[in-house]
Formats: sequence, structure tokens, C-alpha cells
Amino acid sequence: MLCMLIGAAVVFLWTLVDLENYYENFKREQEKTAKEIDMIENNKASNASSSRFFRKAPLAAALSLLALGVAAPASAEISLESDSGWKVGFSGYIPVFAVIGDYDEPASEDSFNVTTGFNPATLQTSIYAPKQNGIQVSGHFQMNADFAVGDAAANFRSRVSEIAIAGDFGTVNIGKGFGIYGTPAIGDNGSALGVGLIGSPDSVAATAGRIGNGYFYANFNPRVMYTSSNFGGLQFKVGIFTPTKLSVADDPGGDAEYDLPRFEGNVVYSTDMFSLWTSAFTQDVSSRTGVFDDYTMSGIDFGGSVALGGLAVRAN
Repeated sequence: MLCMLIGAAVVFLWTLVDLENYYENFKREQEKTAKEIDMIENNKASNASSSRFFRKAPLAAALSLLALGVAAPASAEISLESDSGWKVGFSGYIPVFAVIGDYDEPASEDSFNVTTGFNPATLQTSIYAPKQNGIQVSGHFQMNADFAVGDAAANFRSRVSEIAIAGDFGTVNIGKGFGIYGTPAIGDNGSALGVGLIGSPDSVAATAGRIGNGYFYANFNPRVMYTSSNFGGLQFKVGIFTPTKLSVADDPGGDAEYDLPRFEGNVVYSTDMFSLWTSAFTQDVSSRTGVFDDYTMSGIDFGGSVALGGLAVRAN
């Protein structure tokens, strides 16, 4: 497929300039309400609207020529904390790409789309409970949306919805989130900025990054995952996942069954200048009626990266 991609990436951030005034009014109303409750319940109520952290981020826009892969990173975040130690944070971004395509294969077609980038538009909410005995419990919920027009399939979904339990022992994540196998290989900055493989004329994303080229896409799946503490740059992850289902082409009769979880793990060693990693997975697939022989899917990868100033090289 020969494709010429010319476009501009516009990253929109919601402006928080007027939000500070709203927040101050909200805080005053909360304080007033708390005093009234306090009078009724004999000082048993507490005001949970104080904030120890508030950062304004003005509306920001970044324009880039995708052919050169140049763009400016941007983010927006708000964090609030109550007197009792509860914290809540909101963050997100909306990537917008204009894509002009000239396709020769599989059919000659020209196209123009305004769509999301390699990553969808995202809003993340995180809630942190007060620490108890050195243990931090938190919840993380992420909403994601693609948008496109014409024949493209846009969708609204949640890629992350999990509970995290963290302490000196490491971190346990329970719920839906990013996988383990292949994850260390993904961390490049170019994909989010619009550099990567081009999809179809009606794709819901500007590019597919490097998916399927040098690494296996980890995807977002239900799992129970453990991440160790960092031991002088050495860290590992292990997890049990909901098994990956076979495609209709691989299992046309729906005969496959998955009675064991999918197991994944990785080991990463990182310094300021370089990182080395390896990851692996294994999963059993069985036949309910004996149409095919039971078998095991498995994979392993090795990789590393080197960074010198603003130049980074990654191989997997």
C-alpha cells in the first residue's frame, strides 16, 4: 500500500482558568454546608472540600506536520484532597488529527478524515484512600472515545477500571488494565505524535504506531497483577489474565474452551542511560468435543533501549 499522509495534530486541553473561581465557590458552599451539619450532629461532621494541590493549565494547542513527526506534549490535571486524607485526581487529553490519504491498495481511493490519534481521547479519574499501616489503596477508572465520520466505526469504552493496593511489598492491581507481555517494548514517544503505520481510508486512528512490528500489543484485559518494588533498577511483574479468545477464523465452530487463566510476566532492568527487558506468556486452549488437539500458546521476547541526551534507540 502506497500512502501519503499529510496532516496536522491539534491537541486540545480543556481550559481550567475559570475552573478556579468555580472551585472557590464550591469550597465556600461546602464549608457552609459542613457548619450546618456540624450544628445538627454535634460536631460529628467534617469538611471534605479543602484542597492541597490545584494546578491551572490554560488552553493549549500544538500544531505539527505529521510527515516530520514533530509535536509538543501537553496534559491537564486536577487533584483535590480532603481533611481526612482522601484524594481524587482528574486528568486527560483529546488528540485530534486531520488525515489526508491517497491510497493505491487494496483499491485506489482518496480520503480525508478528522479523527483521534494512536491513542483515543481519554479522561482518567483516580481516587486514593488514606494510607493505613503503610498501605495505599486506590481506584482508577479511565474512559476513552474514538471519533470519526463516514464509514468509520467509532466507539466509547473503558480501557482501565481497577483497584491498586501498594506498599513496601510492591503493588497489586485487580481489574481491567494494560497487559504485561510485550509492554516494555511499547514505550516510544513517536506513536502518540502521529508517527507509525497507516490504516485504511476509514480508520478511527491516525496511525497504528508500531503494533505488530517488533512487539506484540499487550492490550487492555481483566487481570490480577503483581508488580515488585524496585531493587536497584531491577523490577518484575507477574499476572493471571482472562484468556485470549480465538478468532472466528481459527475456531469457526466455537469449540474452543479456556479452563485455565493466561499467565504473563516480565523482568526489566533500567538505569539512566539504558534498559533491558524480557517478557513471556503462556495459555492453554482445549477442544470441548475433540475437533482439534489441545495445545498451548506461548511467547517470549527480549529487548533493550539506550538514551543519549535527546536521542533514544529501542530494539525488541
